[in-house]
Amino acid sequence: MFLNWKRKYINWQIKKLAKKLKRQKSFVSWDDANKIVLLISYTDLNRNFLTSALELMEGKDVHIWCFKDGKELPKLDNDLVTLFNSKSISFFQKPNKIIINKYWAQEVDLLLDLTTQEVLPLKFLAGISKAPCRCGLTKDDFDIYDFKMDMNGKVAPIDLLQQILHYLKMIKSA
Repeated sequence: MFLNWKRKYINWQIKKLAKKLKRQKSFVSWDDANKIVLLISYTDLNRNFLTSALELMEGKDVHIWCFKDGKELPKLDNDLVTLFNSKSISFFQKPNKIIINKYWAQEVDLLLDLTTQEVLPLKFLAGISKAPCRCGLTKDDFDIYDFKMDMNGKVAPIDLLQQILHYLKMIKSA
């Protein structure tokens, strides 16, 4: 019951901020992308994922944003990952100002949302991203991506990343 209200609130907040956001939408090919942000759920974040994802990034400047449900926040020994948890979000799942400001402080060419299920705090970050090109998996009818993947069945985040990169490398921007 509350999940639907939370989803509507997050969608409303994204729409509200999108009007104020000065974002230049444009397709960014793989060759043109230098600074990349990945969004991923903590349940999918592991050493194998990190190793594989960084190999696929081919030396690009990558930063990973990860949400962990719950109050415990494990210590990561990796500067590439910003991990936040339930203490950093409101009841309606909106990240606090500290998280939002830190997120907005990063310059980004390409946003890759690798969540395979709806994670409202990460959906919010995807929706307010200043990246010229946002890519992700279609999860609902709320449109926040410029480049959407529609994959049937359960897909692993690393497979989603491989598919997105495959298409970004195929398409050249004019």
